[in-house]
Amino acid sequence: MLAAAFLIPALILAGFAINVGYILLAKEEIQKAADAAALAGASQIFVAHLAGSPLNDAQARSDVAKAVIEAKRFCLANTVRGANPTLLDADCVVGYVAIPTNPASPLIPWTPGQPYPNAVQVTVRRDQTANSPVSLLMSRILGTETWSGSASATASASRSYTVTGFNGSPPNHLLPFAIDVLLWNAFLASGRSPDGLVHDAYAVASPSSATGPPNNVTSGADNLPEFTDMYPNQNSPGNFGLVSIGPPATDLPTFQNWIDNGSSPSDMAFFGPDGLQATPASPLAMAGGPGVKNPVNYSLQAVIGEPRSVVLFSACTDSGSNMTYTAVGFAGVTVVQADGHGQKMQITIQPSNVIDPTATNGSGSESWNGGTQFIYKTSPLALIR
Repeated sequence: MLAAAFLIPALILAGFAINVGYILLAKEEIQKAADAAALAGASQIFVAHLAGSPLNDAQARSDVAKAVIEAKRFCLANTVRGANPTLLDADCVVGYVAIPTNPASPLIPWTPGQPYPNAVQVTVRRDQTANSPVSLLMSRILGTETWSGSASATASASRSYTVTGFNGSPPNHLLPFAIDVLLWNAFLASGRSPDGLVHDAYAVASPSSATGPPNNVTSGADNLPEFTDMYPNQNSPGNFGLVSIGPPATDLPTFQNWIDNGSSPSDMAFFGPDGLQATPASPLAMAGGPGVKNPVNYSLQAVIGEPRSVVLFSACTDSGSNMTYTAVGFAGVTVVQADGHGQKMQITIQPSNVIDPTATNGSGSESWNGGTQFIYKTSPLALIR
């Protein structure tokens, strides 16, 4: 009798403990779904900037639609206590946060004429509004059959950054190539390569454990044009754009090593205590190289699909290995093709996001007229609340 008297309270206590654990798991899963959906939505706003699209209302409307679709897709890919939650249109808000680092800075939903969107806020539900409440265990004993809850997350895709160059260790992701900033900016504005045509023959996916370089580059369009027929560069005759990203070099093995491994901390020290720094306001003179030959081409083929960086220059003097470039910034790229026949070279690149921990921070913000583009010290996508 005494044991029976304690049985019901013990069952109630056990049921309560089980349900508390179950609810805690539900809360954890629903928050993960919200975080993933917000980041996925924000990524679509960020990716659209790669093509240098004009930041007008038409482009914003397209980015908002893409952000909502991607947020819904990632939300549905998660599970909350065995169910794949759908995301309501009303629970996905794409808009602008003036100061992403300030939790009190409000998200202003985008409408025509508003600032260009830079953030996505989502609310994932398991309640009577969407996806139905979570059924609890031992509900008859406790008298509580379901749990209702939701979770919110906001992610920012900031276009602002302050990368001015590179320094430190480990080796950076620089390639020893320089591109005329005027040709590059014209490409970003129009999608047209120096030959006057729009090329979209390659699709580039972000490298992952499942698909690494070079398999992340495939034939086919991905709506992100390539900058093709880089060399010969009309503004770097006889040199083909090769630039020393360390002490001036004229031997091909040094340039092959830079292509394979980037420049080392000792290479960066050559430029001074702050490393390699180049901005439109503070340009840097950099020595040219001996010109592109097949050994360099083979090294380039080995880095196809890897996010790398190149130098942007505003002017050059002399020719061949005596070339000097006036560097004004850098750009993130992915090599998608490298073909060489004798002295003729065709290198094709696509704009690419590059996250490089050796990048150094200065002041200012992104400029499409010079300066660093698509290179970040840390990921530009972040959960802000």
